[in-house]
Amino acid sequence: MPRSETPELPGCPELLTAMRIRLRRVDNQIDTLTRSREALAHYIGEAARIGGATYGPLGAAASESTPA
Repeated sequence: MPRSETPELPGCPELLTAMRIRLRRVDNQIDTLTRSREALAHYIGEAARIGGATYGPLGAAASESTPA
């Protein structure tokens, strides 16, 4: 079925309730992902502004050992 077609579904109350609950869940997931993306983008921007060159590559061992 092409996306432009609206499916013919009965408008029974149970089906509508189930679809509204699912829509709320999807909206909540989108909101959570949006906030996570914004936080990550902010962190990346701040890290780039401060200067990532002061840190070695990910996973690299420290050049000096720290006493225990």
